[in-house]
Amino acid sequence: MVIIIKDVIVLTLKEYKKNRMKDADFSDAYVELVPELNVIRAIIDARVSQNLTQKELSERTGIAQTEIS
Repeated sequence: MVIIIKDVIVLTLKEYKKNRMKDADFSDAYVELVPELNVIRAIIDARVSQNLTQKELSERTGIAQTEIS
């Protein structure tokens, strides 16, 4: 979906990504990040499933809350 506000085109994140993935350098960099993003998503999902706040996870792991957020 494309939204136009005061003559400015606003793309959804999905549309923006679709357009950027046409650029080979961007696409290569994105693909390279996928494994790291998957690990981050798994950590977030595990934290949420255990009803832990970022602060609680920080205290349990010894990792600074700013690095968790």
